Amino acid sequence: TAGDVEASGSALSKEAIVMSFINSATAYINASTLFDDPNEFAAGVASEFDSSVANLIPSQDSEVIEGYKAIYNATQQWLSQDVGQIELLLSINSAKTITIQAAIQHPFSQGRAYINSTSPFDPIVIDPQYFSHPADVTMLRQGIKLARTLSKASPISAALGSETYPGSTVSTDDEIDTWLAGVIATEYHPQGTCSMLPKALGGVVNPNLQVYGLANVRVADSSVFPISFATHLMSPTYGLAEKASDIIMALYTSATTTNSTTSNGSSMSSNSDTAPSGTNTATSKNSASALSGYNSAFATMAVSLAVLIVSYAMQL
Repeated sequence: TAGDVEASGSALSKEAIVMSFINSATAYINASTLFDDPNEFAAGVASEFDSSVANLIPSQDSEVIEGYKAIYNATQQWLSQDVGQIELLLSINSAKTITIQAAIQHPFSQGRAYINSTSPFDPIVIDPQYFSHPADVTMLRQGIKLARTLSKASPISAALGSETYPGSTVSTDDEIDTWLAGVIATEYHPQGTCSMLPKALGGVVNPNLQVYGLANVRVADSSVFPISFATHLMSPTYGLAEKASDIIMALYTSATTTNSTTSNGSSMSSNSDTAPSGTNTATSKNSASALSGYNSAFATMAVSLAVLIVSYAMQL
């Protein structure tokens, strides 16, 4: 990243171009730009619905299945809207090279997370399931094509030489797809393991961020987002934290003030903070194994974002 280059103290870190807009340019591209006929692509995604429900959900729990369907349908609707589907990022990570990255923003491939031990200190098992849904391959392929188109556009084309990676040997759709399968990686935006959804849709927390079935446990991080956003994850997570603080402060500041009278007749005022109680007292599926069942359906949604790099040698 630019921060890594800056911290290295290398000769490259002292070049003006490292701190230029070229090293931070970002664009979000919708389906109408990526596809000649976005409706045809959307129809293909719709046709995969039944197969995805049957084969891509690692749980037979009816609530989890309904939640998967709801997320799938919501993600599918964005294909026909002016919503970013691919993020393009320009960066300079090595001398005399501009990198153009393409990243999926709303993947249909959802990862899985499992509890692997009785110890809370042991890491969970994460399977991102990259490209388990064919739409993601097609979407990212179009992103790579657009990155190449961008490299040939004026005025940036005047500063670029020939493509160095993946290079001219990767050009057809099949060649791009094969290359993608070998280089797919994460954009480090993990979310969705404790989705805020109705319990009937396999949700883990309610709108007050309380875990279903527990009296006073809240989750206030990116794991509650059931769908991924066309944005970097930091800003919505900060927004969630602000909302969480509002919810908790409102609960305690609304506590009633009671007056009690002492035995000698004097009056003494006391403040009594009413401890919060759970708004949902359901007890089903509140064990660790049940929560694992929830998690496995919605986990690592943003981890399954993909970042691909196309590098071009800069002309001096």
